[in-house]
Amino acid sequence: MKVRLFNTFEPVVPVWENIVAALSQRKDVVVEPIVSRGVYRSEQKSKIAAAHRHVFVPGFFRISKAACHLFYFALAPLKILFASRRDLNIFFTQPPFFYGLAGLLSKLRGTPYIIHVMDLQPDMLVAYGKLKRNGLVHKLTSSLGNYALRNADRVVVIGDCMKQLIVSKGVNPSHVDVIENIAFDEAGAEIPKDQNAYLNNLELGDKFIVSYSGNMGFAHEFDTILEVAGRLSHYSDILFLFTGRGKRRAEIEAHIERHQPTNMRLLDFVPAEELSQSLAAADVHFICLREGFEGVMVPSKFYGCLASGRAIVYEGSPTGEIALELQRSGSGKSVDHRDVDALESSILYYFQHREQCELDGQRGKQRHDSHYSAQHFQEKYAATVSSVLDRPGEE
Repeated sequence: MKVRLFNTFEPVVPVWENIVAALSQRKDVVVEPIVSRGVYRSEQKSKIAAAHRHVFVPGFFRISKAACHLFYFALAPLKILFASRRDLNIFFTQPPFFYGLAGLLSKLRGTPYIIHVMDLQPDMLVAYGKLKRNGLVHKLTSSLGNYALRNADRVVVIGDCMKQLIVSKGVNPSHVDVIENIAFDEAGAEIPKDQNAYLNNLELGDKFIVSYSGNMGFAHEFDTILEVAGRLSHYSDILFLFTGRGKRRAEIEAHIERHQPTNMRLLDFVPAEELSQSLAAADVHFICLREGFEGVMVPSKFYGCLASGRAIVYEGSPTGEIALELQRSGSGKSVDHRDVDALESSILYYFQHREQCELDGQRGKQRHDSHYSAQHFQEKYAATVSSVLDRPGEE
């Protein structure tokens, strides 16, 4: 039988390659990832590209993310309607609203399905301010999405806060499995700062580095950390390093252009082969999530930061996924939204207490290795998929 993975593009985090690994022991299963033929993420190198099956996109539209989503939404349902009923469909959450339609079609076809929620729609668009809550589009997409979630054979979510939100929509909690995102293998390499070639190439010497690494999207907020950087500009040994791209990168660029700070650097994404060195260059990792996004998504960068063995400072809800995990693991500090004083104090604490900073980082790595490793992910996913495939009558 085939286990089909549906998403416009392969997720940025290494979820799919680990699903393939998780199911590789089952001789009765072939994993078939269904992705757009678009080249919107041509820089992303997949370890399972040979297994990809593609959804058509005209050549001149292939660089457009919106066009890739549109053609996927229109054409991928054909692969659901004409698949064997013995297959298992796993729907991720791109394109937006797709899993609602896909779940309905699977139900009509009599094909079992799992929904793997990486970001919850239409809640995400409401949080972005792009969709009016209780408007007509919201009501229609919510109804269809909730129907698909309630009738799924299993629902996979990436955090406990997301599970609470899913259950509030009427989904049976016993049908919901929490399987957190995982870091790239490269993220866990232990590299002392004095042996870090990436750090040496940046010529940052012995700076204490507060690092933000990853997507700079709508769900993130940088005003607070930028204000803190301004307050701490007289500390010549502290450097704020921003690495990545996204819709909000322009805000950081504008800040640097306007203020010309000497304690900030802004870089592009690093190649995969330099990821471990980039993460290990930090003394402290900074992560943020805007108000309204808790339970709707979980920043996947968190697991790479844990794996890197560096302390973490998080700006977001004190009852959110990352804040609670930092409290459980003792691997960092969390501050509430836009609490400039608390964020400044947290960074200064680690700057002035280097041994504690290192200790908290090692606690994070231990937590990652004992709870969020690739092996743990694969074991959980294999159990979830097997609970559907091995039910009486599913042959």
